[in-house]
Amino acid sequence: MKRTLKGFNRVLPVVLALFAGCASGTFADAAMSPADTALQALNALRAQAGMDGFSTEGRLAAAALGHARYLLAQPGAGHVQRRGGTGFTGVEPLDRARAARYPAMLVSENVAQGNTDADRALAGLMAAIYHRFGFLDFDVDSVGIGYAAYRNRESSAGYVFLMGNSALARLCGGKNFEGNGQYVYSVCDPDIRIEKRVYDGARGRFALKQPEVVVWPPADMQDVPPAFFDESPDPLPDHEVSGYPISVSINPYRVGTVRAHDFRLVDLDSGKAVSNLRRMDVSTDPNRKLDDHQFAWFPLQRLKWGGHYEASVTLNLDGRVESRRWRFQVRDVPRPFYTVRVGTDQQAFVTDADGWLTVFVPPGGRRGVQRLTTLEYRYPEGASVESEFFDGNTLRIRLRGQPGTKVRFETDGGIHFDVVLAARRR
Repeated sequence: MKRTLKGFNRVLPVVLALFAGCASGTFADAAMSPADTALQALNALRAQAGMDGFSTEGRLAAAALGHARYLLAQPGAGHVQRRGGTGFTGVEPLDRARAARYPAMLVSENVAQGNTDADRALAGLMAAIYHRFGFLDFDVDSVGIGYAAYRNRESSAGYVFLMGNSALARLCGGKNFEGNGQYVYSVCDPDIRIEKRVYDGARGRFALKQPEVVVWPPADMQDVPPAFFDESPDPLPDHEVSGYPISVSINPYRVGTVRAHDFRLVDLDSGKAVSNLRRMDVSTDPNRKLDDHQFAWFPLQRLKWGGHYEASVTLNLDGRVESRRWRFQVRDVPRPFYTVRVGTDQQAFVTDADGWLTVFVPPGGRRGVQRLTTLEYRYPEGASVESEFFDGNTLRIRLRGQPGTKVRFETDGGIHFDVVLAARRR
């Protein structure tokens, strides 16, 4: 028998659901809606970074829900809607927020598609550097979350996170400033004048309560993904896969002038520094999205499954020099664990009866395959195979059958290996 497995999202049962914010709703087999669960998971991530959690905002939630529904009909649309498209509610995130009567014109949006599980959706967004900085933005403190999915089609699932500043929204819902002195305008819809002193105080009220420095992954995190694959726009257009980026963001409401230098990442298991790093900041960002308080470093090779790392950086904060040093651990995968030697024939990996094994196919190598998208295999009558992708380079396989059963697996670029079922222990 032959089977082809494509992609690296597991297909799980999905209940047809449309939820926004934290409004109540009916969701099978769960006490909380997907949006409730996503908010809880997002705030847990912010807590790990030392930041306060988001509050929910109903108008942002309504706008986020509208976009989640739009993405059901137009998968892959990202942040931009097309006029005339099914479910159109506004071209840009700000247009959709305004259509939902959110009065402030400071909004930002993150979108994740292809996962019903909120933790996995958020893990993907936190691996993507621009989206990570969006969730760790010092300017936003409220969020509306929209979720939509078709039953039994995980690839259709979409989470939309629309973020804003609650203090600014309250000001925009107030009266027009008619007094003497400086004021700001074009920050509200409908437009009103706001006294500058009041505006500055409101906009920075939340940020001043947040840490001076936020690093990610945070100190002592033990479930860090080993790799980064995709983001739009692409921060690494010349690499299909890299290591998980390390970032440092400085609170602009507490620090004016910033310099970051002498960044190091050390593999604690080998004692060696990770040498192939690419720095990204306001001057080197290929998409010009980072500001002068945001820094990221990309290891150009994947981090190791289960690896232990130490990051360090020297910061100059308004002339004050301080060093930061922290450790984190990359998540591990189930054993036994095998690495494919790309280009080598007759590789056989052994698994116990009814057991799982993990197979890692390094990106690049002689075949030049950066990530896996397909897996083909044949197995004899009486045997069975289960398989799934951990990520774009890592597979989990389970073989059942008689002792000595051998199955050949082949993936992109003709890369192949065998899995043999070991004899049962007596």
